[in-house]
Amino acid sequence: MGQPALVSELLTWAWDQDNPAHKMRARRLAVIGLASAVAVAATPHFLSLYPYPFQTQGSEAQQRLIVEWASPNFHNIELRPFEAMIFLLIVGFALKRPSVFDLLLALLAIGLALQNVRNIALFVAATTPVLINTYGAWWQELAGAHGWKPTVPPRPLFAAITAAVLLLIIGATSVRVGTSINPTRQDQLTASNYPVGAADWLAAHPEVGTRMFNQYGFGGYLAYRFYPEPNRRVFIFGEAALMGDDLLNEYADVYYVRSNWRQVLDKYRVDYVVENVGDPLPNLLSTQPDWRLVYQDKVAVIYVRQGPP
Repeated sequence: MGQPALVSELLTWAWDQDNPAHKMRARRLAVIGLASAVAVAATPHFLSLYPYPFQTQGSEAQQRLIVEWASPNFHNIELRPFEAMIFLLIVGFALKRPSVFDLLLALLAIGLALQNVRNIALFVAATTPVLINTYGAWWQELAGAHGWKPTVPPRPLFAAITAAVLLLIIGATSVRVGTSINPTRQDQLTASNYPVGAADWLAAHPEVGTRMFNQYGFGGYLAYRFYPEPNRRVFIFGEAALMGDDLLNEYADVYYVRSNWRQVLDKYRVDYVVENVGDPLPNLLSTQPDWRLVYQDKVAVIYVRQGPP
């Protein structure tokens, strides 16, 4: 939010140079921004953190292959509230002219969210105060124009209502959090989303396989289960920037069984595959005489190559 605030203050100061407050606030924001930029380097990564966000945004492979970097699909019903918030912003700005800061912040948040679905959370956090300010100011103007005077309940009643609402929020939050952090629930979620059974099978058969090809989303879990066992090193995992575009593209060639899928597996001497049930690669391997299915459950399959890679 610092950049829109600084730009809005500079624009407002350029428009109204007789008001020194904008210049003072712009100077203060510039100092804070510079200090924040310097603080970024105070990590073990030092200067390498500065280009990191631009490398991620500029990575064609990540933008194309990783779901969270894709643009929102408004055919998905869970994105309807996001779509509604965009329309509420447009209507609100039509009803009440926004400040320069609110306008810049909303445009930046919308642009980021439309670029990558992972930025929708940032959009919600940034634009909720804008919606409150916009519709609150519009309602005050409307009430003033019609002579409406807001009535406030007596203080004891207002305090009781506030306490009841807070208790309701705390109770609902506690139930939600308690359910989410329940160990049994966590185990169920892990088993339904990650190759727990496949990892158990591999642990019980340490002699099987030397080089793995794994589904991207399974990489972190498999590394957690087996690191540093040399024959259980994952092919790829969720740190896409660390993997690099070349490896991501080779992974995609195999995952989507493009014409060179076998050459990539041969290049890395892959002799077993841990994949999602129903993915293109295991469906193809089921037709290959040099690959054998050794494990399958509702989440994952394991294929082992017969003979040298």
